[in-house]
Amino acid sequence: MLCCLSCLLVVVVIVVVVVVVVVVIVVIVVVVVEVVVVVVVVVVVVVVEVVVVQSAAAASVVIMNVVIIVVLVLVVVDKGMQKVTRVCRQQQVNFFPFHISYTLVHRK
Repeated sequence: MLCCLSCLLVVVVIVVVVVVVVVVIVVIVVVVVEVVVVVVVVVVVVVVEVVVVQSAAAASVVIMNVVIIVVLVLVVVDKGMQKVTRVCRQQQVNFFPFHISYTLVHRK
Protein backbone atom coordinates (compact mmCIF):
# COMPACT_ATOMS: atom_id res chain seq x y z
CA MET A 1 0.00 0.00 0.00
CA LEU A 2 2.82 2.41 0.85
CA CYS A 3 4.46 1.70 -2.50
CA CYS A 4 1.24 2.59 -4.34
CA LEU A 5 0.97 5.91 -2.50
CA SER A 6 4.57 6.83 -3.23
CA CYS A 7 4.15 5.90 -6.90
CA LEU A 8 0.97 7.98 -7.06
CA LEU A 9 2.75 10.92 -5.44
CA VAL A 10 5.58 10.70 -7.97
CA VAL A 11 3.09 10.64 -10.85
CA VAL A 12 1.23 13.67 -9.46
CA VAL A 13 4.48 15.62 -9.04
CA ILE A 14 5.56 14.77 -12.60
CA VAL A 15 2.17 15.85 -14.01
CA VAL A 16 2.28 19.16 -12.10
CA VAL A 17 5.83 19.89 -13.31
CA VAL A 18 4.89 19.09 -16.93
CA VAL A 19 1.80 21.34 -16.76
CA VAL A 20 3.83 24.23 -15.32
CA VAL A 21 6.54 23.85 -17.97
CA VAL A 22 3.94 23.76 -20.76
CA VAL A 23 2.22 26.90 -19.41
CA VAL A 24 5.54 28.77 -19.20
CA ILE A 25 6.51 27.67 -22.73
CA VAL A 26 3.14 28.85 -24.09
CA VAL A 27 3.59 32.25 -22.42
CA ILE A 28 7.11 32.55 -23.87
CA VAL A 29 5.82 31.68 -27.36
CA VAL A 30 3.09 34.34 -27.03
CA VAL A 31 5.72 36.93 -26.07
CA VAL A 32 7.94 35.98 -29.03
CA VAL A 33 4.98 36.20 -31.42
CA GLU A 34 4.10 39.65 -30.04
CA VAL A 35 7.66 40.88 -30.59
CA VAL A 36 7.79 39.45 -34.12
CA VAL A 37 4.47 41.08 -35.06
CA VAL A 38 5.61 44.48 -33.76
CA VAL A 39 8.94 44.26 -35.62
CA VAL A 40 7.33 43.11 -38.90
CA VAL A 41 4.73 45.90 -38.83
CA VAL A 42 7.32 48.60 -38.14
CA VAL A 43 9.75 47.26 -40.77
CA VAL A 44 6.98 47.28 -43.38
CA VAL A 45 6.11 50.87 -42.45
CA VAL A 46 9.78 51.93 -42.70
CA VAL A 47 10.24 50.24 -46.09
CA VAL A 48 7.07 51.82 -47.50
CA GLU A 49 8.09 55.26 -46.24
CA VAL A 50 11.61 54.99 -47.68
CA VAL A 51 10.32 53.78 -51.05
CA VAL A 52 7.56 56.40 -51.23
CA VAL A 53 9.42 59.41 -49.83
CA GLN A 54 12.95 58.77 -51.22
CA SER A 55 14.34 62.08 -50.06
CA ALA A 56 16.56 63.59 -47.41
CA ALA A 57 13.60 63.62 -45.07
CA ALA A 58 13.46 59.84 -45.37
CA ALA A 59 16.60 59.49 -43.27
CA SER A 60 15.05 61.31 -40.31
CA VAL A 61 11.84 59.31 -40.72
CA VAL A 62 13.81 56.06 -40.68
CA ILE A 63 15.71 57.14 -37.56
CA MET A 64 12.43 58.04 -35.84
CA ASN A 65 10.93 54.70 -36.82
CA VAL A 66 13.95 52.81 -35.49
CA VAL A 67 13.47 54.58 -32.15
CA ILE A 68 9.78 53.66 -32.24
CA ILE A 69 10.70 50.02 -33.00
CA VAL A 70 13.06 49.88 -30.03
CA VAL A 71 10.49 51.42 -27.68
CA LEU A 72 7.69 49.12 -28.89
CA VAL A 73 9.86 46.00 -28.58
CA LEU A 74 10.92 47.02 -25.07
CA VAL A 75 7.29 47.59 -24.07
CA VAL A 76 6.18 44.25 -25.52
CA VAL A 77 9.07 42.38 -23.88
CA ASP A 78 8.30 44.07 -20.56
CA LYS A 79 4.64 43.07 -20.80
CA GLY A 80 5.71 39.55 -21.70
CA MET A 81 8.02 39.37 -18.69
CA GLN A 82 5.15 40.50 -16.50
CA LYS A 83 2.97 37.72 -17.96
CA VAL A 84 5.66 35.09 -17.37
CA THR A 85 6.21 36.26 -13.80
CA ARG A 86 2.46 36.35 -13.12
CA VAL A 87 2.00 32.81 -14.45
CA CYS A 88 4.98 31.59 -12.43
CA ARG A 89 3.53 33.16 -9.28
CA GLN A 90 0.12 31.62 -9.94
CA GLN A 91 1.74 28.22 -10.40
CA GLN A 92 4.01 28.79 -7.37
CA VAL A 93 7.07 28.35 -9.54
CA ASN A 94 10.26 30.37 -9.54
CA PHE A 95 11.16 30.08 -13.23
CA PHE A 96 14.77 31.01 -12.59
CA PRO A 97 16.07 33.06 -15.57
CA PHE A 98 12.86 35.02 -16.08
CA HIS A 99 12.30 35.60 -12.37
CA ILE A 100 15.86 36.84 -11.83
CA SER A 101 15.90 39.14 -14.87
CA TYR A 102 12.43 40.49 -14.07
CA THR A 103 13.33 41.04 -10.40
CA LEU A 104 16.52 42.89 -11.32
CA VAL A 105 14.66 45.20 -13.70
CA HIS A 106 11.58 45.80 -11.53
CA ARG A 107 13.06 46.36 -8.08
CA LYS A 108 10.96 48.52 -5.78
